[in-house]
Amino acid sequence: ETNQDSAEFIEIWNNNNASITLDGWKLSDLSKVITLGAITLVPGEYKAIYRTETKIALNNSSEKIYLYDNNGNLIDEISYNSTIKGYSLSYNIKQNEFLWSSTKTPSKMNEFTMPNEPPEAIITFSHNPVAPTEVFTVFATNSTDPDNDALSYFWEIGKKFQASGEQFKYSFDALGEYLIKLTVSDKYHNIVATTTISVMPAVDVVSLRSQSDIKSDKATGSDPAAITSGQIFITEIFPNPAGADNDEWIKLYNPNNFNIILDNWIIDDQEGGSKPHTIIDRSIGAKEYLTLGKEETKIMLNNTSDEVRLFDIKEKLIDSVLYDDVKEEQTYLKTDEDTWVWSGEVQAESVDYSITDYATAGYEAINIYNATNQDIVDIDLPDIRELELGTEVRVQGTVAVEPGVLGKTYFYITGSPGIQVYFYKKDWPQMQVGDMVGVIGELTESNNETRLKVASKEDIVSLYESDPPEPMDMQTGDISENIEGALIALAGELVEKKGTSWFIDDGTGEAKITFQPTANITKPTAKSGDWIRVVGLVSETQSGYRVLPRYQSDIGLIDPDEILAQDAGQVLGASADNMQSDADGIQRFRIPENNQPNKIFIYLLITSGALIILLISLIIKFRMETKKRSKSA
Repeated sequence: ETNQDSAEFIEIWNNNNASITLDGWKLSDLSKVITLGAITLVPGEYKAIYRTETKIALNNSSEKIYLYDNNGNLIDEISYNSTIKGYSLSYNIKQNEFLWSSTKTPSKMNEFTMPNEPPEAIITFSHNPVAPTEVFTVFATNSTDPDNDALSYFWEIGKKFQASGEQFKYSFDALGEYLIKLTVSDKYHNIVATTTISVMPAVDVVSLRSQSDIKSDKATGSDPAAITSGQIFITEIFPNPAGADNDEWIKLYNPNNFNIILDNWIIDDQEGGSKPHTIIDRSIGAKEYLTLGKEETKIMLNNTSDEVRLFDIKEKLIDSVLYDDVKEEQTYLKTDEDTWVWSGEVQAESVDYSITDYATAGYEAINIYNATNQDIVDIDLPDIRELELGTEVRVQGTVAVEPGVLGKTYFYITGSPGIQVYFYKKDWPQMQVGDMVGVIGELTESNNETRLKVASKEDIVSLYESDPPEPMDMQTGDISENIEGALIALAGELVEKKGTSWFIDDGTGEAKITFQPTANITKPTAKSGDWIRVVGLVSETQSGYRVLPRYQSDIGLIDPDEILAQDAGQVLGASADNMQSDADGIQRFRIPENNQPNKIFIYLLITSGALIILLISLIIKFRMETKKRSKSA
């Protein structure tokens, strides 16, 4: 016991089955040694020796205490590197460790009232740096409390702005560095964290984000960064003006709430067409349109059919439009329903249309799905990663999690292993786990994870209902690219909690488990050393692989004895049925593979064995007949 001067004591416990006399025993710290008197402890007895008796003053910073018997043998020692005022450092028999407790029990069995630990305050941003007037989100979602106390959040920016809650949106008009202050309270402690956010010229922000392909952290539930995620759109094309074609133009739209610099972006037509045009000294304002004429781009659009493509400064395809059945003196225009129409009202400046306007005006509406269908590649899900990024594909798979559970803009289909399906509009068709769906989309990559980007709601079709996919049992150290998108099951020891992520290890290596806020999963009460069972989907980020639990039932504590009961080398819960899960998904739609070769092999093995036995019998019979003939001769 420390921090109360004369009330300090050192307690000795006899954990033997016989009485012990302490006469001549020695008790010491690093600066003083005292000899104990005639004290006898019966089995299980506790004895508190106070500072008034020992004259040993325990340090409040760090200390080491020794106990020797009357022959000078070291019997026990204990050390600490810090103290908590009013708390005693007490030995917990069940846990076999010393713990700080506010309940002091001198000369009695120890009781434990654990101290309330302070929360950890963590600030994250949807973007940092940001451009002037760009709206960004500030999060405290990674803040944690060891005691699972309810937390409150209080924000300050300078002297004029205050906010409460787990997150808020903000923007700055001027360039500079700004201090963000967060106070996290659990009713017992007020913990302060500060950090800065940089406001830089838009051109510098564009360059930084494009070079590192930064996107906002999905764990915070924020939207992807517009600069690198295809959110500059080609919205209108004028390929065939009346007379000479010098008045051709292409129109772009910026859906974001901040300006984007287009320097070194590239626009061109189909492969083998005009020379690609590198955009120089051009920017596009927030929520504004930009028209690029033929005089500037030198792109000659075909009057029959063609494709217009837009690439960012990393030469990553941002948007593309294929058109045909060209009509003279009409523009090919994208409506707010994501359909394309030919319009006779030619305007190079901004104008908004709706699909109903064209229906009533008698214009011909062309669905984007039909316009691009000719370029679609049919592929089986297990082979999809063999294709190049940018390929338009048609694939089938089993829904492993519905849209909106792990993120508002995506869901997963599985089938050796699986893939993320992304749709920025979030206008999803009805589906449920276990449904077999067909998907048409562009093969893209986000945060190193391969995904399918669909263009419209009609590109996802539910084929029929089926059983929910079964997870594959895996070891924690075996998570890699070859199971990206797969639904797996893990079991391991909890080794660390960090923000919205836990780390578990079954002895083969650590696996990161990330709890998405949209999944609304209540983390089980667990501490380091507890064993956890997790089911989730394998996802990749810039920092590596992670497993995303979908539902509350996907995670729970398990008994370590259950682990020990497994056969050596077998993953917890592995079964013949689970090991067949990689045959789910697209395999269900194929003609079942012919298993005749296996049957033929077994048949040949049995037949050859029988022939060998028959041959041996004939040899023995032949020798016996030979001997008989020799004797008769």
